[in-house]
Amino acid sequence: MPIYAPKDKIILALEAIQSTRAGGGKLSIARAATTYGVSKSTLRDRINARPRRELTQPQRQFPLRLAGVEDIANTLLWVRNKEPFVLLRNMTAKYGIEEGDIYNFDETGFMMGVITASIVVTRADKRSKAKSVQPGNCKWAIVIKCINSGGWCIPSFVIV
Repeated sequence: MPIYAPKDKIILALEAIQSTRAGGGKLSIARAATTYGVSKSTLRDRINARPRRELTQPQRQFPLRLAGVEDIANTLLWVRNKEPFVLLRNMTAKYGIEEGDIYNFDETGFMMGVITASIVVTRADKRSKAKSVQPGNCKWAIVIKCINSGGWCIPSFVIV
């Protein structure tokens, strides 16, 4: 006996129900579901032409990966046919700003003693507040990093 995938089993069960009904017989949804090893509710929904509920990516709670965000940004830039930093180059040329005078300042915080990273992902339209609970009292540390566009770094600061 061949091994069928779940979709194939649903199709076989639907065809069996339709063929018995066309021939004047009556095969119940429950009987077809147990015979073909599929869910009764799935068969009932398919027979009644109820659309399947497909979840969007945020509803499935699978965030975009960095490569996906980069692909989207590159596609948008290609569509607009512009370089991303044309305005920055024009402003630095207009006001005489040197490369070494442009800085990027980043700051991050983390809990002392926590080894694993945890991220809470919730839907934007969710009304309740997302919570991530850690056992015990934790101390926080903050790291500050600064670099200019010429590649020169200010030494990192760690605030405990």
